[in-house]
Amino acid sequence: MVFNNSTDRVLTHEENITRAECYWAMAAAQLGFSYDSSQNIPELFASMFPDSKVAADYAMKDHVLKAPAYSLLFDETTIVGVRKQLDLHIRYWSESQQGVVTRYWKSIMLVHATADIISHHLLDSLKSEGLDLSKILHLGRDNPNVNKAVEAMIEKEARSAQEKKTGNSSNKGLLPIGPCPLHIIHTAFKRANEKPDSKLAIGEITRNELQEMSTNEKIKFMQDVRDIYKTIARELTRTLPVTNKFLQNLQFMHPLQRHHESSSKSLMIIARDLPQLLSDDNLDYLNVEWRLYENETIPEEWYQQKTTSGDSDEVIKYQPIDNYWKHVFAIKTSSGIAKFVVLPQLIKSLLSLSHGNTDVERGFSEHAALITDNRSSLSDISINGLRATKDAVKFLRTTKSSRRLLGNVKEAHSRYQVDQERKQRILKEKEAIEAAAKLTKNKELILVEKEQNLIDQRKILQQDLENASKMLNEGKSRLEAAVATKNFAGVEMAQLLIGGANKKLDALKAQLGDNTDQMNQLRKKLKK
Repeated sequence: MVFNNSTDRVLTHEENITRAECYWAMAAAQLGFSYDSSQNIPELFASMFPDSKVAADYAMKDHVLKAPAYSLLFDETTIVGVRKQLDLHIRYWSESQQGVVTRYWKSIMLVHATADIISHHLLDSLKSEGLDLSKILHLGRDNPNVNKAVEAMIEKEARSAQEKKTGNSSNKGLLPIGPCPLHIIHTAFKRANEKPDSKLAIGEITRNELQEMSTNEKIKFMQDVRDIYKTIARELTRTLPVTNKFLQNLQFMHPLQRHHESSSKSLMIIARDLPQLLSDDNLDYLNVEWRLYENETIPEEWYQQKTTSGDSDEVIKYQPIDNYWKHVFAIKTSSGIAKFVVLPQLIKSLLSLSHGNTDVERGFSEHAALITDNRSSLSDISINGLRATKDAVKFLRTTKSSRRLLGNVKEAHSRYQVDQERKQRILKEKEAIEAAAKLTKNKELILVEKEQNLIDQRKILQQDLENASKMLNEGKSRLEAAVATKNFAGVEMAQLLIGGANKKLDALKAQLGDNTDQMNQLRKKLKK
């Protein structure tokens, strides 16, 4: 990494410390250092640089995209534990880099990777980060059927967002420019090479062998080569979007197409296809700006460099298309204001369209190199942080402002603190809910226990009531027998028995009534 230190003298001591911490954190992420390697760094740096107050005080302290449009690229792969890793990248025009960049966004670990699950994660990620769904132009993907289903779901949401933004129900959603061509081209070559090895000729040895072949053998060999190219061409013609009108119209952006008679027409066709980007008023300005662009004097070196080879042959090297348009957008009027205002909105959006999924595929390799076996226990959040930092470091070679870097670090730290506070708040709320639920459950258990005690008590009272009723019946029977035999002693005994039974029955009925009242009150509490 190369950093411009011209602004160090204006930084405060604390800012110098923060900058040193930031550089070390970025280096640790980029070079794959373990977290343990940072534990004794303050003491190490203080010993290495005893005269440096910055080193002595060193201690490791722990934007929604403003582009007019963007493309979302995704792919998934199987990782350890038969899980799926879903990687997301965003391609957009970066004002700071003055060109198109494809940036790693995040990795999501999944158990299953169905179309429904993937699309929900994509939409949740876009919405949670505040990215405008109406600005998504293209979904970069491979061509499996599951990804086709994902694209259909995302397009539905994008179309809805565009309709809300423009009030126009004729929005086209995602641009239909086809999936990543890498696998398509690979398949074409694979199918073309489905010939026996004996019929294939590859390399220097074969070319030497041609000298030993007969004329008929050479003819047959060349026919086989032609057949291979024909097969490849047929497969590519069948699978690549070579007849896609939208892609054909995009040729107006080529520097050499500036004065072509079809370019202005193609420009307006493309612009009208994107009402979520340009209003009708903007279309009028766009047409005027294109005329100005056609009449502008454009230096040849903006789009190509001509050199002479050792054989005196002219060699033309073309500049990247976004580099060319960067110069065009920088053209000023005589009063010093930007000559082009609407045209950059359209061009920057179109340049954000994905050409393929190579960045996502490369990201899987970087992930494997960064997350080694001895770092397999890293959390998903740590993995995302490391990869995002490693990706961001690639764009810091042209950074000239230490203050800007420090501002980004402080902003990131503030977001981290807010996120930690949010997590702590959620944790406390969860603990409070669990405590309340536990208390409620304990109260319910106590009430249930009381209910069971009342039920048991009622059974005993009913048994006692049954026994008292038997004693009353026995007393009545004895009384009848004593009266019949004029046994006065028996009459007296029977009356005592009847009196005791009635007294017992009255007491038991009162207790049963009280039991019933308590049971009713308890059950009302249980229903709440």
